[in-house]
Amino acid sequence: KADVSEMDALFERAQQHTHAVRLQVETAMIAESEQRKDDMGSVRASLNAELDKVKEAVRQQVEQRLEGLRGEMEEHVKARLKALMAQEAEGRSEASHKMH
Repeated sequence: KADVSEMDALFERAQQHTHAVRLQVETAMIAESEQRKDDMGSVRASLNAELDKVKEAVRQQVEQRLEGLRGEMEEHVKARLKALMAQEAEGRSEASHKMH
């Protein structure tokens, strides 16, 4: 009878120990999961910051390129206009020469 109750006590202690270990493991897993979430959050934040930097750099490059193109177009239009006006003036002077 003593053996049985001793075995019961041992079994009971083993069960309690197993339960305690299980709780520790679950607590550790939850903590690790929370930590991983925090890590992911900070990784996400730094990736977003990098992405914002890249977007800003691209935006500036595009703006500079557009400014350059706008300048080139203005020069082209001015040159074209000058050429047309010269042609027109030439045409007028030729026409006035024919009149005389």
